Amino acid sequence: MTALERLRGLCLLAWLAAACLPGCGKPYLPPQDPALPAEAVALMRSGDAMARQSQWQAAIAQYDQARKASPQSHLPLYGLATAFDRLGGRDFVAIAYYRAYLAALPLGQPEEVGLVLGRVDELDRRAAERVAEIVRQARRMADEIPPDIWWDRSVDREQLLRSLADVAAQPRGDPPPRDSHRDRRGQPSALAALEVSSWIEMAESMRANPSLAEPWTELKAAGSQNPENAVRVVCSVARSQAETLRALRDRERQWQAKWDVACPP
Repeated sequence: MTALERLRGLCLLAWLAAACLPGCGKPYLPPQDPALPAEAVALMRSGDAMARQSQWQAAIAQYDQARKASPQSHLPLYGLATAFDRLGGRDFVAIAYYRAYLAALPLGQPEEVGLVLGRVDELDRRAAERVAEIVRQARRMADEIPPDIWWDRSVDREQLLRSLADVAAQPRGDPPPRDSHRDRRGQPSALAALEVSSWIEMAESMRANPSLAEPWTELKAAGSQNPENAVRVVCSVARSQAETLRALRDRERQWQAKWDVACPP
């Protein structure tokens, strides 16, 4: 089996793994929002109906409209987080929307919120494993091309191999520790609103990045290129994902630090 064939297999396996539903543990139901306007209620119901049919893109479109109709509500954010989670291959976007949802929650939520944090932990772990696997695949592909038979002279083999080491090192380190005082982060304050908008901005930015929004499309396309360009594409996807995972972890640490100052334990 050639490196490009393994790449196609990696794409398929990763896609299937990412498309699996969240774990079948204790169900979590977000708290209702009595202030949700009628327009947003109708859009949420429509999105939920699409989600029950696994029409995730259609559900996302409805939840997007619901968020615009009620930008202060936590419910559209939860809808977006779960839809991107179940769509497959959108772990980074799902993490950002889950974070926005948690920050938007009103005070005094039950301990079940820990289930959402647990899902964020799982997505973080899965994303780190995916980055590592893409890097390993790129190394195998590069090693199968003899150094003296690189046809595309615009590709620097040694530089690519060095960059792989840098990419592998980027997401290292543990994810941020779970916030032990999450309930204080959901209070209606300017800081909470700023955190919500910060995560939403990050999620929307990632939705516009093909290496994050449609990573497997880019990886599959690499399989039709010559070996050198295929390695370069895989390296680019790995680098983009590694940098994003690190950025997500860094932003969460920054917000934890801000809340520790604003509301000391």
